[in-house]
Amino acid sequence: MEAITNDPTVFGLKVTLTLDELRTAAYAGVDRRISGKKSNRTETLSFVADHLKFGKDIIGAIAEQAVAKATQQFWGGAVTEGFAKLQGDVGQLQVRASATRDDLYIRRHDKDYARFIQCRVDEQTVYILGYLMGSHGRELGQDMGDGSYKVDAADLMPIGLLGVPFYLCDTVEIYNKQAK
Repeated sequence: MEAITNDPTVFGLKVTLTLDELRTAAYAGVDRRISGKKSNRTETLSFVADHLKFGKDIIGAIAEQAVAKATQQFWGGAVTEGFAKLQGDVGQLQVRASATRDDLYIRRHDKDYARFIQCRVDEQTVYILGYLMGSHGRELGQDMGDGSYKVDAADLMPIGLLGVPFYLCDTVEIYNKQAK
């Protein structure tokens, strides 16, 4: 197993989840949405339609599971009252994901110093596309008028410069293709 740290040539990673990892993440996503309904949590991004909210939470949890696998960090799919108080989605990392777009969305309340990783989820394959600091995302991003800033995928920093080791194996490999 090869570790990658401080390598500007590694822009992204391709992570393949096992079916058990995929199932665990999907259940965590469903639990998050149900927990949010119980606590009357409101959606922070205006473009997420009501009928897509369960899917959004599942996609996010799948991406978190993939980042945890690539960094060899524990991920339990936290669904607790203190969820919002955690340092990050995976360790101290914030994970954002979509099944349809590669752009990163930074929200008004996101911490300036937090590292946000953008992922694209395609069933059990997750493409880790790059990252940005919260403050940098707000500087580069287009103000969407709903408290979020859209950062083009081309503006993301190479994941190899994140400062956290990533571990290559048969299910985690380098992915340096352009964002689609």
